[in-house]
Amino acid sequence: MENKQNVTKVIAKFNSNEMAALIPQLQQKIDVYAENLITANTQLQQAEDRAEYHYLRYKEERRLREAAEKQIERLSELFGRSVSILEEFLAREDEQNREKLNHVLQEMAIHSANSAKVQNGRTHATPQENEETEQPEQDADRLLRIRDVLKIIPVSKSAFFAGVKNGIYPKPHKLGRRAVAWSEKELLAAVDHLNVKEG
Repeated sequence: MENKQNVTKVIAKFNSNEMAALIPQLQQKIDVYAENLITANTQLQQAEDRAEYHYLRYKEERRLREAAEKQIERLSELFGRSVSILEEFLAREDEQNREKLNHVLQEMAIHSANSAKVQNGRTHATPQENEETEQPEQDADRLLRIRDVLKIIPVSKSAFFAGVKNGIYPKPHKLGRRAVAWSEKELLAAVDHLNVKEG
């Protein structure tokens, strides 16, 4: 009630001409406030649009990242399977070529023995020398893979490799990048040595 009376007193101080002069000023201020309000609403809408754009972009980037991670996981799985298949293939190839390799090594031993005799000037071999020439073929060493090795030394694979590491069993010979084999003579010698020690 008191506020209303105060407003009435203020208005009473102005005559109609003064009030008429104030109206354009008030209208101008209202226009400025309205323009500022429109500008603020526009800026707010732009901010909302930017926020929505960044949110949608974030969602898209997250979707692409998840898809890429799934692809990487799938590729890793396929790579692991490919390596396993390749190792299995190489193992089969090694097994199939082992007999051929042993045969080639035997022929090389015989050829080396004959070449040594030729270099020494003994081109005409006597019957005794012929028997000596044939001896490498009979006594030629064989290279064995691990499964054949464990038939001669009946222990587990882990126990055998531990014995190789500790010098109980002979070390393997490299046949290639991934293939190894053991000398049958060296294995038999190791078995004889162990039997003598146990005896």
